[in-house]
Parts: sequence; structure tokens; C-alpha cells
Amino acid sequence: MTSKDYKTLSIASHEIMNRLSFIGSAYQYISARYPESKDFKFWTIMGDSLGELNTLMKRTSICRHCAFPEKNVISLKQLLNNLKTAPNTCLTTCPHPIDIVCQCNKDTLINVDSEQLTIALCEIIMNGAEASNFATIYIDASIQNNDIYIMISNSGNLPDIQLPQTINQDNNIHYSPDDIDILSEAFYTTKPEHFGLGLYIANSVINRHNGTLKISQDDKNTYVHIQLHAICTLT
Repeated sequence: MTSKDYKTLSIASHEIMNRLSFIGSAYQYISARYPESKDFKFWTIMGDSLGELNTLMKRTSICRHCAFPEKNVISLKQLLNNLKTAPNTCLTTCPHPIDIVCQCNKDTLINVDSEQLTIALCEIIMNGAEASNFATIYIDASIQNNDIYIMISNSGNLPDIQLPQTINQDNNIHYSPDDIDILSEAFYTTKPEHFGLGLYIANSVINRHNGTLKISQDDKNTYVHIQLHAICTLT
């Protein structure tokens, strides 16, 4: 999609959000004015649906925001150290504290959109924290041959992955794709009340920085592996 397409989508989203805001305010006013409305089952369901719609619009807005990176040179250690206090990310609205242990064997300069990359890393951290019941998240960064390798790990295994069924020309059902990369596909989720956009956002940001994102697991932990390009190593 071109930048013009994304601009059109952003305008449309803004208009939808305006109307959702009005409907949400009207819902709250009526609920407060007529307390008996809570006894009507569908009234509560409508309120929940409004909340879900509002969250979905915000999540898709992040997807569009990450479409065109505006790169700048920043220290890798600086970017990683700022994760815990980075504003406007999913970590700032998390109701549970997340313990992040970060290690980096040496510093390097990277040419990235620091805001977008921070959003991507925070999405991965939140995903891992939720999957491991908010246990400690470990980030290990290393530099090898002008490439940056970032591994984010959490305790526990991945949930059971239900691969989507497809039917081929012989009418035989098979599964596609055949590995855990589906976890970074848009709208695929194994969690109730989630939209499946967190790892998709992260993967999109990494790809637009000419990097790669892979997911693996062993008997104890789940790992997200990120590879990016460095500018130069700092002493």
C-alpha cells in the first residue's frame, strides 16, 4: 500500500473514533441516568462491544503508524534501557508490573525509527509476560559482524497452536502454515479477548527495518529472536 492509502485509512479511522467516542459517552450517560439499564443483558454486552471496538481501532492505528519508519541514529543500550519508561506503549497501560532483565555485551549505533522499534519490543515483552503469568522477561543483545541479535525470552511454553485449515484442489484438508511463525500473523490469537495484533505489529516493524523475527521454544522457555543491522560498534 502507498502512503496515500495509509493517509486515507488514517482519516477514516479518525472519523470512526470520533463517532465511537460520542456513542461511548452517550452509553455512559444513559447508564448513569438510568441505573436499571444494567439489568438488561444486551445493554451490558453493548458496552463491552464498544470497549472492544475502541481497543481494536487503537491497535489497527498502531499498525498503520508503523508502516513508514522515520529512522534516526541511536545507541542500542540507550534504546533498551528506555524500554521500562517508554511512553505510549502497551507497557504503560499494563495493570501488572513487568520485571525486565536486560543484558548487552557491547554497545552499537543503529539507524532505526526508535519509537517504532520501542513499540515492537514492548509488544513482544507484553506478549511474553502475559504468557508466563508476568514472570521475569529476559533480553539478551549481542553484536556479531555488524549484525545485532536480540533474544527476548520468558518462562513457559507456547500455547497449543491451532493452524488454520485449508482445502487444496483435491479437496484434501491440510494445515498452513506448518510452523509457529503463524503467531506473528495478523488476527491470529490463542488468548481470549485479544486481537492477535501484538506480534504482528512487532514483526511488521522489524521487517520494515530490513530485519528478521523468529520464534522458538524448548522444554522450559519461549524465545523471540530479532536480527538487525548495526552501524558501528562503540567502545
